[in-house]
Amino acid sequence: MSTRRAAARLAELWPRLPVLAGADWLMHRPGLVAEIEAMETAPNDGERAARAGRLLALAGELPAVLALLGLENAVEADGVGELPWGDVALALAAAAKTGGRFQQASRLAARALGEYTDGPRLTNTLLAAGIAAALGLGTEELAEPEQWEESGPLGERRSTLGGSVPRLVPWADPLPWLVGHPEEAQWIADTWQLAVGARHRVRLLTDVENAEAAAVLLQGAGVASVLNGAWTADASEVPRWSWPLRLAVPAVGGPAVPLQQELLTAAGAKAGLLSQVATEGRWSRASLLLVPHAGDGDALRSPGGPHATAVIVVCESPELVPTAKELQSLAVRHRAAFAATAHPGPTAGRWLETLLDRLSLDLPLDMALHGTAEELGLLPPVMAADPRFLDSTRIRPVLAAVPPDALEPSEQARVGRALRGGPGAEDTRLAPAAASDLRAMTHRARRTPARYLRADVVGPDGTTPALGIAPHGVFHVRVLLAAAPGAHPAEPVFPADTLPPGRAHRLTVLATDLTLAPGHDRAATQEIELPGDGDSTCAHLRFTAGDPGTDIRIWVAVLYGSRILQTGLLTGQAGAREAPVFRVESVVRAPTGELDLARPHDATLLVGRTAHDLPLVTARTKEFVHRTTSHDLRRSLDVLLHGLSRLVNGADSFGSYQSPEFAELVIDTARRGRRLRKALFPDDWESGGLVRQLREARSVSVFSAAPEAILPVELLYERELETAPGRQLHLCPHAPAQVDRHDCGDCPEREDRTSVCPFGFWGTSKVIERHVRRESADTRFALAVSADIDRHACDLDPACAAAAARADHNDVHAWTTAAGALAEAEPGAVRLAGDWTELYTLVRGLREADTPPGAVLLFPHSVEKGDGVTALGLGEDDEVDILDGLEFLFARDGGPEPVVLLLGCATAGGTTPFSDASTALLDDGAPGVVATAVPVLGQHIVPVGVRLLAELRTAAAETSGSPLGEALLRARRKLLVNGDACVLALVGFGDTDWEVRAGQGTPSGRQETP
Repeated sequence: MSTRRAAARLAELWPRLPVLAGADWLMHRPGLVAEIEAMETAPNDGERAARAGRLLALAGELPAVLALLGLENAVEADGVGELPWGDVALALAAAAKTGGRFQQASRLAARALGEYTDGPRLTNTLLAAGIAAALGLGTEELAEPEQWEESGPLGERRSTLGGSVPRLVPWADPLPWLVGHPEEAQWIADTWQLAVGARHRVRLLTDVENAEAAAVLLQGAGVASVLNGAWTADASEVPRWSWPLRLAVPAVGGPAVPLQQELLTAAGAKAGLLSQVATEGRWSRASLLLVPHAGDGDALRSPGGPHATAVIVVCESPELVPTAKELQSLAVRHRAAFAATAHPGPTAGRWLETLLDRLSLDLPLDMALHGTAEELGLLPPVMAADPRFLDSTRIRPVLAAVPPDALEPSEQARVGRALRGGPGAEDTRLAPAAASDLRAMTHRARRTPARYLRADVVGPDGTTPALGIAPHGVFHVRVLLAAAPGAHPAEPVFPADTLPPGRAHRLTVLATDLTLAPGHDRAATQEIELPGDGDSTCAHLRFTAGDPGTDIRIWVAVLYGSRILQTGLLTGQAGAREAPVFRVESVVRAPTGELDLARPHDATLLVGRTAHDLPLVTARTKEFVHRTTSHDLRRSLDVLLHGLSRLVNGADSFGSYQSPEFAELVIDTARRGRRLRKALFPDDWESGGLVRQLREARSVSVFSAAPEAILPVELLYERELETAPGRQLHLCPHAPAQVDRHDCGDCPEREDRTSVCPFGFWGTSKVIERHVRRESADTRFALAVSADIDRHACDLDPACAAAAARADHNDVHAWTTAAGALAEAEPGAVRLAGDWTELYTLVRGLREADTPPGAVLLFPHSVEKGDGVTALGLGEDDEVDILDGLEFLFARDGGPEPVVLLLGCATAGGTTPFSDASTALLDDGAPGVVATAVPVLGQHIVPVGVRLLAELRTAAAETSGSPLGEALLRARRKLLVNGDACVLALVGFGDTDWEVRAGQGTPSGRQETP
């Protein structure tokens, strides 16, 4: 390296030279600055070159600087294309003059210390004086022991797991303080040294422009980390920290590719401590975003990318450190609360592994970064942050977010032991078993709400609880989300007041009066605000009581984006002296932290029964609420399902879409579906506000209060048909060409009422999300696991399949034929089992190989026995019941679980809580279930099920994957125009937001996204 180039590089490295020089930097600095000043004022380039030589000779006395500048091989002749000597001199002068007031304070402290001046004493004097100035303390207060207790400004934060972390304290310009207290500078350093001892007791927040001062302070006694600046982030935009860590490394090009690959390889080696998440798409919210930077600048300027709690620019060379302005701009772009730049040294992989190990010690990110640089002998990172978030970049806040019901004492003990080190901990780091415990805790937390739906009756003032309800009078129902009544708050594992506020959300309360008396058949709705922490605002809804002694039953649901979160029932009697009682009936979606990531739906249907046991449907759209109940509804549903079963099973085959048998089935089902729709929503389908919005809806949430109340809305037909005598309805011949167009925009028969469109059914035109309440379910836990920021992807590879023997009891030998086609099409993609024992062995083997099944395709014989329990059979004496017989399909450990296609006879719903196989599978852990609404024949359902799995895997194999609801909708449309009549009998259960993927081959420890 030439002398001129080495001098220019020295200017770039100057802010971090104090760390390279060590504790005696303040002793070395004056000589270096003198040469720089002489170089700046030199009259010509020859003199500047001479001064540069002397400057580099002084710098070369520091071994670490010597290596970075390449001075061992310095040459006299300058290379071509280098900066002019004048620009080099200006760059050095600008770097050396940074923090001029800091240097004034250094000189003042040095004079006060007199003959006792040395590097460490001078550094500690500046350190303590700046803290005293920032906190408004005198040296006496600074030295008082109580200042180091937990409650003091410098005390450590503690938690029930026995750990502690230094407090973040500001450091100010010490010059004014030293000017006012010159006599105290002689012993303040010794006071500081005695106060902190050898332990790291403070983290400093300094001015971002004074990087050199920050590097000097890092050498002070008791300093754990130094931040070079701060800003205020939008707490509602910053993703929460997670553990296992959500890590993202964006795709880069050019010279940064090797650095990116090295980081990804190291991440793979630490799979137990992290989940790699996508850098694009709806779920692209990371805890830690690593941006490889090799000098092209694209990594710092490219738009978009994931939101992240923290973003770290990993620089290939120490010369590539971004400016403070670039760093903060990067943080704003990614909505981050923490931004840093770090040079990983010769091995980026080792740097990342060391950083993850330090984070697993429950250190906050700033301390982990500093500790990593110190351990590997690297330059310290340059960091800036919103101070409110720093203490939340630890493991303990993750535990603090886990509801007490999801935190088992044995797990807490193991995790605490691993965090503290000692017996049971592996090399003082978070042991793999503890990481597994944390993953399992997080999994249970997904089904355990921190706040519950609550409702009571209050007076007209909206706050005073009412002791009873007067007959024929108006009463006010207050609804909110809050902590469960009577819950005993557990001792916090992390001080809640140190965490930034979470996101606030606007929710909708929907309440339905289940009484059928005149004037009582109404539903009411109102919006409430749910803050990041604490109780929501209250909704106040008015209802009217009936005669004395009549029941009062108010069914309450709370929604977000038309998706059900929780439901409950308020019961009492008019005229009774006791206050009505409210109980939560079901939790559909437990977490509320990132509700905005869930796709909003366009409409909600609540299906239940009135106080007189009549079917009840409450429909809500954006602007309307409608309540339907009648005997006709029950009869219409029975006629529809009976007719569908008869049509589906009445023919040996349906041929193709053009066959008369297939057309007859679709036309007859459309007529029945239209009648059911008119029974549910009697308004005019063309002009009615509610029905118009239902017709325009592209997604619907359906909640059934009991398994027997399942409403197959997939069969509702929403288009008008010609009903005049002598009409001739026909199946639209243009539908196959419109399969990818949801509005059939260019279909010539779109407005023809004699044309039956196969896409007029809700099941082929809308995404339908369905949840069903089980009376036996524990209301402290959600009915199923919903997709969320930590786990939202299902890899459909590999798939497992099994079928009942009777699936081959037909002329076409449906299962044997289908199994052969599966094996031939994609060898190894679908694993076949002959009975339940083989399936159990197959699933267990796949999990042990870290390739858990992503889909399970079952064609069992389904029968409800006399005791109300459904049994699923694959052979004559080969049955399992749904009490616990299918639990072996699921690990329930926070890892990936399979989507289940349960295509037997009428596997959707049931007459008892123990006859509903679909909801039992959701309760066991399935992300989604597809079942049948009516009995079906093996020769019909087996080829449909095989093609359904193939279509789902095709959608999943797309670059970005596909939401499960969208994939099911697309598959229904394609199968129906293919002539697969049985697709009309399929109904889905579970969260529609799960991203289905195929061909990823991702291990369970990091399964979320590629």
